[in-house]
Amino acid sequence: MEKIEREKLITKIICITLAVILWFYVSYYENPIMTKTVRNVPVKINNEQTETLRERGLSVYSLSEEKVDVGVSTQRLNLAKVTNKSLSAYVNVSSIEKSGTYYLPAIVLCDVNVNATYYVKSDNIKVIVEPIISGTFNVEPDIESTYVAYDTFELDTKEIVISAPESIFDKIGTVKTKTIKLNDETASVTKELVIYDKNDNPMDNKSIVCSPKKVDVKFKYLSKKTVPVALKTANGNKHTLPAENNVIIYGRPDVLAEISQISTIEINLSPYEENSDVKLKLDLPEGIRVKDSD
Repeated sequence: MEKIEREKLITKIICITLAVILWFYVSYYENPIMTKTVRNVPVKINNEQTETLRERGLSVYSLSEEKVDVGVSTQRLNLAKVTNKSLSAYVNVSSIEKSGTYYLPAIVLCDVNVNATYYVKSDNIKVIVEPIISGTFNVEPDIESTYVAYDTFELDTKEIVISAPESIFDKIGTVKTKTIKLNDETASVTKELVIYDKNDNPMDNKSIVCSPKKVDVKFKYLSKKTVPVALKTANGNKHTLPAENNVIIYGRPDVLAEISQISTIEINLSPYEENSDVKLKLDLPEGIRVKDSD
């Protein structure tokens, strides 16, 4: 009985070994042609062709597909090299000479040489081409509103030219710099421009061309001075508060020179109990700013 079981085990081992040898032979010596589907291959337009369209006053407004599935047929050992990172699907728009809607095939290219056959598993790509519209827009610096120490700013470029497909151009509202966060050392900054639609939402569209793309912003700062705060009561008296209530004020030097303290707005203290915590606005003279006026 044990002899029979041993013979069965030996037979199984021989069968498995032969199967493995056959698999290696088919895989590495025969290397048959096999097929697979690569999903989500990005659809692109050649940069040179995009420039050619622009020279004709045209631009691609939209593609019906941003990604496609691609069938790939090649030898088994090469199949693993073909992925959606090594493949690209291109739409050839070089022959387009006027605006309109076109249905064009996607041409598949591969970054690795695998001698494969490709086919796109979808209909032709719908390409909408529109005329390019150009116009001039004013630039608005987006300065962080909590900082009040600057006096004036100056843009090296106050107007820019924007070019975009007609339907996109019609949605443009304003042009601003990226947010400028100021400090006492910021004399000038170079900031990229952000295009906003008419609802004040940023427009992120590659078909929009902005010239220039950046602007320089120079700042002139106000002088600053630390002064005590005086509590002004309803009877017209002023009571200087402890030093911890001092504030930093900003203004032009000639204006600051005339100020020795800042008063609160007038307050009637009779309704308040002793040691009450009351926040009062400051009565700021003309030309004076303060970071926190409460």
